[in-house]
Amino acid sequence: PLFQRVSQLVFDNVFVPYFELEIIRGTPEPFEVGGDHKYIFGYHPHGIIPIACQWTSLTSKWSEKFPGLQPAVLVSTIVHNVPIMRDVAQWNGSFEVTRHGFLSALRSRGSVLLVPGGQEEMIGSRSDSHDVPIVTSHRGFIRLALMSGAKLVPVYAFGETQTFDNVSVPASWQRWCVKTFRANLICYPYGVAPMLPRPHRFTLAVGRPISVPRLQREPSEEQLAYFHHKYFTALRALF
Repeated sequence: PLFQRVSQLVFDNVFVPYFELEIIRGTPEPFEVGGDHKYIFGYHPHGIIPIACQWTSLTSKWSEKFPGLQPAVLVSTIVHNVPIMRDVAQWNGSFEVTRHGFLSALRSRGSVLLVPGGQEEMIGSRSDSHDVPIVTSHRGFIRLALMSGAKLVPVYAFGETQTFDNVSVPASWQRWCVKTFRANLICYPYGVAPMLPRPHRFTLAVGRPISVPRLQREPSEEQLAYFHHKYFTALRALF
């Protein structure tokens, strides 16, 4: 679509040099595409705003590493309810991070990119800290991988947490917002200035695909636990 081509020009000529984007693929050859090959890319960490998650797959650098593979980005439901933000997200091919949106994106695009830790990872994220919040309790994306047979791909964005900080408020208030509204409404991101990220280098490490069987029934707790452990072990290996 025209809007996505214009977006790619902006991302290639503004965002890529601003963040000195580098993408490292964990396999010597590009991922297989077409047919039954489906992928669920899990992006870590969320940081204050997971900005690299929203645009890196629309760059020429991504196309060079992953030809023929452009995942649909799954973003928070609240984004799809805010004018302008909603329009930009949908024009760039984003879907809601709901079960319906997830499965619709897999069917139509063959791959999705989401942040498994969600907005809980905003809490405690600071640019001056080496401790990076990673929430590992969510297993919905593992369940949908087993139901669809899509391969799981861990992704870690080195530099994500250095781009923004959030206004200082008690963590308990933020957790209440996430639990009540499914979104951290206490969000006032600032970098160089409000809503302007710091020009910190991004290195996107994309792991090897983890093959997952396609089940004809709901996965058992043992199956969920097994692939959940396998996924986060692979994520740690990116370091």
